Amino acid sequence: MDEEEFKRCITNPLWIFLLADDSNKICGFIYANAKDMDKPFEEKYACLVYIVVLPDYRNQGVAQALYTHCVKDLKEKWITHMYCRANIEWQWEIVEFMKKQEFIEGHKYMRMDKRL
Repeated sequence: MDEEEFKRCITNPLWIFLLADDSNKICGFIYANAKDMDKPFEEKYACLVYIVVLPDYRNQGVAQALYTHCVKDLKEKWITHMYCRANIEWQWEIVEFMKKQEFIEGHKYMRMDKRL
């Protein structure tokens, strides 16, 4: 995450950005985009963009705590669904974490790139 994206995340009321800390040291964060919040849809979606925990703090419940608080905040904003994307080739840990949160596999996409 670059500095500009970070600034947008922490100031936009349509996004959830939470930090986990240990003695004033940031050890993880979660960021969900809740841009459907103000739309008149019955089903409102949020995208879980990032959930990051430093290696020394993994397997200690930090990700679970961040996720639980994020879901609570999203529900307070009337969000009804959440989705996320992960690259199964190298982000298998997040895939396993999300499966534990009862996410199910959704659509299959192919990323296509072109250098301009």
